[in-house]
Amino acid sequence: MYWISFRSPADDFVGVVITKGTSPGKAASKTIDRLELHSDKATIVMIPLEREAEFEQYQDSLLDYETSKGLLEKLGVQALLS
Repeated sequence: MYWISFRSPADDFVGVVITKGTSPGKAASKTIDRLELHSDKATIVMIPLEREAEFEQYQDSLLDYETSKGLLEKLGVQALLS
């Protein structure tokens, strides 16, 4: 399971998608096509297997800034989202 943060060509935050795939790149490409995202920049982080169950309810949906920030805090990750 991957956490994929998408940015627009103008480098604006588009959203986060949590999804599964055979590789990080394939997961991002599949998500861009399926959700018709206007993004050519993605940051991809693997969610540890033991934590996947906590994030399944968010799988394959485009998450906004506030939801993404809350999930990062739940993971115990401090990151800047803009």
